[in-house]
Amino acid sequence: VDAASRGAFDRMQALDRATVSLWAFGGPELPAPNCVIWFDTGAASGESRNFMVHLPWSDGVIYFDTAGCCEGDTRISRQEIDSTMWRGRWNHYAFLKDGPRKEIWQNGRLWQSGLGAAPLKAIKSLWLGSGPEGTSAYPGQIDEVAVWAGALAKADIEALAGGMAASAIGSYR
Repeated sequence: VDAASRGAFDRMQALDRATVSLWAFGGPELPAPNCVIWFDTGAASGESRNFMVHLPWSDGVIYFDTAGCCEGDTRISRQEIDSTMWRGRWNHYAFLKDGPRKEIWQNGRLWQSGLGAAPLKAIKSLWLGSGPEGTSAYPGQIDEVAVWAGALAKADIEALAGGMAASAIGSYR
């Protein structure tokens, strides 16, 4: 998404709040190394992920990373035992960051949460359906991806999972 390099997502960093919602239909290859969404810091070296989701990785775990990777202040995760929640049917997901709090919502229900998240860094690029330059492509389909510079309320996430259009959601907390 070219507009990222021109500051389209600066408000997310300034507020340290963001919600990304999407519908995903995982292919038969899952679980596998993949990225559904990757907001990148543009760092030339080192860790560049800033808001990233594996849905799920090859170990069957859904990972949600912000401001880096793989540590307590950058990651929440949970193994999904029911493979129909990530393969072979459409499921709705919302990934929310509200300062130190992060949440994963699955089909309108809070599925995983955590506290202590590091602040978001500057966003310089956005990749949908893969990591940077098409790496770790998602083996499935994604649809109705929406991004808010704010943390959506429970009722809004439930409405999106129920089929409400993202354009109908105008407020956030």
